[in-house]
Amino acid sequence: MTKGRVWGRLCLLLGVLGLIVGFGPSLLRADVLRMVYPQAPVSLDPHQWPKDSAAEPIIMNVYGRLMGLREGFGQLDTTEALAHTIRVSDDDLMYTVRLREGLTFSDGRPVNSEAALFTFDRLMASEAGKNLFPHLRGFNIIGDYTFSFVLDKPWPPFMASLALPQASLISPGLADREAGYLKNHTLGSGRFMAENLTPQSLNLVLRPDLPSRPKLDRVEFYYAADPVARLILFKEKEAHLLVEPPLGPTPAGFVLLELPTWETRYLAFNVQRPYLALMGARQALAAIARAALANSKFLPQGFFPQGFFSLATEGAGDKSDPQKGVELLAAVGPPKIPLVLAYPGATKKSSLDLYSPREDAEKLQKAFLAVGAPVNLVPLIGQAGEAVLRTGDYDLLLATREPNIPSPEMWLGQLLESTAAGQSNSAYFQSSQADELIRGFRASPARAQREQKIGELARLAEKESPYVFLYQKAIRLWVDQRLSGQKTHPMWPDAWPILKTNLNPFKSVPIKKPEPQTLVREFDELVAEPWE
Repeated sequence: MTKGRVWGRLCLLLGVLGLIVGFGPSLLRADVLRMVYPQAPVSLDPHQWPKDSAAEPIIMNVYGRLMGLREGFGQLDTTEALAHTIRVSDDDLMYTVRLREGLTFSDGRPVNSEAALFTFDRLMASEAGKNLFPHLRGFNIIGDYTFSFVLDKPWPPFMASLALPQASLISPGLADREAGYLKNHTLGSGRFMAENLTPQSLNLVLRPDLPSRPKLDRVEFYYAADPVARLILFKEKEAHLLVEPPLGPTPAGFVLLELPTWETRYLAFNVQRPYLALMGARQALAAIARAALANSKFLPQGFFPQGFFSLATEGAGDKSDPQKGVELLAAVGPPKIPLVLAYPGATKKSSLDLYSPREDAEKLQKAFLAVGAPVNLVPLIGQAGEAVLRTGDYDLLLATREPNIPSPEMWLGQLLESTAAGQSNSAYFQSSQADELIRGFRASPARAQREQKIGELARLAEKESPYVFLYQKAIRLWVDQRLSGQKTHPMWPDAWPILKTNLNPFKSVPIKKPEPQTLVREFDELVAEPWE
């Protein structure tokens, strides 16, 4: 590196540090919340919702859904949902919903059965709907505020799917708007409406028709991809939250939050390859791989990410134990030829990438070589990389996985089912016992029976070791300490729901643990607290 480039980077670093040291939180107005994000939403249309971290907090606060997921993950709740109760039939094929009465969309239309029918007709005509509700086959209106869904087969993730952004209810008034209206506008039943979406900013404003006015009146989002520009914007706008701040010191008056997401880095062992067909070899390499990345901040608990499911199996499984890996490898012997480890991304590490696949691959390569298992690294780039994935031309695959639905059934089925080999099952794992357990929990209507089979399958997967989960990525934020739960402020009760969705309630562990609540699910009513 030339002296000029070194000096340039030093000046940039000093400038960033100067920005950090040079400001603290401003006087906190009780009616405006300001946040700075790396990117603007692609679209505000819930039914066209891509995996867009910038769109999620907008959609979650502007729209309502029939079901909610309370903090604790995988636990359903109707406390803040549009549904008052949901009754499930004995055969698990019909879900009868009774809506809360008196709710309206931002255009004044009622939240009723007709609105739900309009929403799901529109949703199921999209790819998002077909992917989210593959077994939804009917919708029957029973009354103004009562309707039912009909499935063609029992599907345990159905209830959880109703809580996702794609399942947000939309006003039928959309039919009177121009095509593409929801790309930059909203028609939801939440407290806020979105306005003035640009690549640089977006505002959420309180609906004028609400019977009561909360203290928080406006939420301002600002966007900048460049880290330095984002930091400057954070200072200029006197923002209360910064997503993905620089790695320097946290400014006075703010707290740094690092929260695990459900995005999990894992290593798949291609069981089609002769050496990795040996369970002992997989178990050995899995233990060594865990140890190689054991210094990561957030480590999965067994076969599930932290905070993902409230299951008895969570926390099970081997922890980092390099000596165990060495002993297992000695028993089966090292591979006779170097293994091929494929990983995604460029050949060089970006200075901004905290989770570099290349860096992780190099750590694994070094750890495997130290125990006599040489590994060649192959970056998956362009069409050549796609061909490697398509043909399974690798021994080890370093990849990242994130569940679309908070459902243990789908998580395990996609990874382990024989019919998914070469697709979501990147280990090409095939086991009649695993397939039988997958069929069993899909056909079990009772939650306790499903959890028993899920636990058996998780333990089988840990023993067979077609995968090893290495660590979970984290989201980093600077949050005004007066809004972080450490200090109180008049805006706090209204700001917390907004902050909570910006901290990604489907993919990160909550800051504050909720009070224990009881949910009755076994073919009975889901009775919620009154919705205020």
